[in-house]
Amino acid sequence: MSQYNLIIFPRAEERIDSVIDFLLIEWGFQSQQKFMAELKYCFKIIEINPF
Repeated sequence: MSQYNLIIFPRAEERIDSVIDFLLIEWGFQSQQKFMAELKYCFKIIEINPF
């Protein structure tokens, strides 16, 4: 099965960084890490099956 490359545009990356910073400040390190792991998982799914 082919795998595609997911492109994250700079504006999206800035927004993701803002959410990650917010989670660290408001909810702590564990919440931030869980969010990042889930986001990476979602990105991987999109790369495998973008349609």
